[in-house]
Amino acid sequence: MSKPTNNMDYYNFFNLQSYLDQCKIKGFGFSFRYLKDYVNTKISMFKYKNLPKGLTSRIVETALCFNNFLCLYKNSIYPEGLLCRWLPCGELDEYWRPTKVNLITLTGKPVANDVDFDDIVWLHDNSMDIIPFITITEYISKINEIETTLNKNIKQARVPAFFTGSKEQKAQFEKLYAKAESNDAFTIADPKVAEAMKQYNFNFAIPPKDLVEIMKNYMNWTIQSFGVYGGSSQKAERMLVREVQSQTDYADTIYQDEKDCRADWIKEANEKFNWNIELVEAYKEYTLDSIKLSQAYAVATIQNQGKFEDIDKKEETQDGTI
Repeated sequence: MSKPTNNMDYYNFFNLQSYLDQCKIKGFGFSFRYLKDYVNTKISMFKYKNLPKGLTSRIVETALCFNNFLCLYKNSIYPEGLLCRWLPCGELDEYWRPTKVNLITLTGKPVANDVDFDDIVWLHDNSMDIIPFITITEYISKINEIETTLNKNIKQARVPAFFTGSKEQKAQFEKLYAKAESNDAFTIADPKVAEAMKQYNFNFAIPPKDLVEIMKNYMNWTIQSFGVYGGSSQKAERMLVREVQSQTDYADTIYQDEKDCRADWIKEANEKFNWNIELVEAYKEYTLDSIKLSQAYAVATIQNQGKFEDIDKKEETQDGTI
């Protein structure tokens, strides 16, 4: 009996901490709120009807988010069908596909060995079969880095300002500060206070509002990486129509690839196992249409204000910018 050609760790992917430990992902310093929001969005984009007994949309999509080399398999032991993982064994064919595979459950228990590759249905999230969770965490690490920098800037802004002056002026300034704290309408102080005191301000390398904009961009790029249009942090009137369309096309292309991958394995599974699985585009059904409607409305509004020429024409103002 042949053995798997590669050595892998197996884990219950529903246990996030276990996943991080097994993948040797250490020092997860950022908040799990990003994982909740982005991963939850990712696994909620597609749903299925008529799945084999015991299999749910959540199981399928969570598996696709955290794993690759997934497949559907059916034999006498699993007559209803099983979602599992495959490991290549034996020779590869002319197109670098394995001729034989060993199968294991999602938790690493053996299912079958030396199975013909043509007897399984290979599930992909994307054409490259790259684990989405890996790319999502790469984006989140950038967001966390920017957020950490922003928090440091905010703390720096809270450092008390430094003044120079006499003890008498210090006492008068404390009186002024107390008046400000109590929201008094006016106060009286020695004119020398304003003349003698000098304030030393802290200058930020990057203004906090700019950091927020950068962070918003990374947030948008994160969701665009799995097919959700995230808009832009820039004001609409400063964006070319071409740029709006480019961002939309990028997200739509990724979404279409995810949809096609699922449609392909559903078609193959239905034909091979005599099933009747149906794909439901939950994201498109609930949000995509409304987002595109909002985009069209925003572009139309801008064009009506004379900011842009027609979409099919050159989208530039006289000075080349908008």
